[in-house]
Amino acid sequence: MRNLLCLFACGLLFTGCGKEPLNQVPVDNISTDTFYQSESDFQMAINGIYAKHADFVSFVNELDAAYLGVNDKTEYLSVKEKTYTGNDPLIERLWDDAYACLHETHFVLDKIYASPILTNVFKEKSAGQLLTIRGHINLQLALWYGKAPLVLKVLDLSTDGLIIPESCRNKILEEVIADFESALFYYANSEYTYMKREQIRQYLIQAYSLQGNLSRVASVLKNENVSSNAFYTALNSWLTGEEKGKVTETYKSTYSTSHNYAGKLLLNTMEYDRTYFGWPDNHLSIFPIPSHEVSANPGVTQNPGY
Repeated sequence: MRNLLCLFACGLLFTGCGKEPLNQVPVDNISTDTFYQSESDFQMAINGIYAKHADFVSFVNELDAAYLGVNDKTEYLSVKEKTYTGNDPLIERLWDDAYACLHETHFVLDKIYASPILTNVFKEKSAGQLLTIRGHINLQLALWYGKAPLVLKVLDLSTDGLIIPESCRNKILEEVIADFESALFYYANSEYTYMKREQIRQYLIQAYSLQGNLSRVASVLKNENVSSNAFYTALNSWLTGEEKGKVTETYKSTYSTSHNYAGKLLLNTMEYDRTYFGWPDNHLSIFPIPSHEVSANPGVTQNPGY
C-alpha cells in the first residue's frame, strides 16, 4: 500500500479506479485549462466526490457492523474478531481512502472559492456539502485511529515538507465540528442534494459525543425527532441516568436502522469499549495506524498497544 506522502507526491489519488459514470469526473484526470469553465463543469466534479464519499461511507458502515459483531462477511472477519494489525488491508484501506477523498475535496473547494463565474448561492451550497464530507472523513479518522494527520488543504510537498505531523483526537474534532457548523450555516440559504440537514446534525451529535461534550449532545437531541430512532431514544435516556450497557444493546439490536446516524463512535465516547468488547487495557484506540504510514512518515507514531 502507498503511504500518505507517496499518494500526494505521485498524484495517484482516485485514478485508475475503473470506469466513472458520465456525470462524475475524477478531478485528478481533469485539465484545469479546459475544465471548470461553467457551473455544470463544477457540478460534474462535485458529483464525482459525492460518489467517492458514498463508497467511503458504505465501507465505514461495513467496518462498524463487523466491529459490533453483526457483519458476517468473510472479508471483515479480522475486524469482527479484533485480530487486525497495522498491516491489515482493511486498516490500510480506511486510511488511504480517507486521505484520497480529502485531497480531491480540497482540490475542488479551492477551485470553487477562486472561481469568478460561480454565483454565491452555488458556492455556498457546494462548499457546505464539501465541508460536510471533509468533516465526516476527519470524524472517522478521529474515531478509528484516535490521532492522525489533520489535512485541511491540498498539500504541496515542496512547501509543506515531507513530514506530515499527526494531531490528537481533540484537535481533529474541533475542526470537524467547525466544518459541520459551517455547513449548517450555509444550509440556511441552500437546499443540499447529497447531505441533508438532518444527516449533518446527526454527525454533529457524533462529534460532540466523541469529544465528551454530552451537554451539547443533549441540546442537539432536543431538536431532533428522537422518538423515531430507537438508538437515540436510548441515548437520550442514558443522558438522564440509564445504564451504558442498555445503550450498547439498543444500538446493536437496531443496527440496520440506526447505523447511518450513530455507530461505534458513541460507544467509544462512553468509554465502554474496553470492558464490553474485551480490549486489552493498553489499547487506547480502535485501530492501529497503518504500518506503511508509520514507516514512511516521521510525523506519525503507532498507537499504544499495537
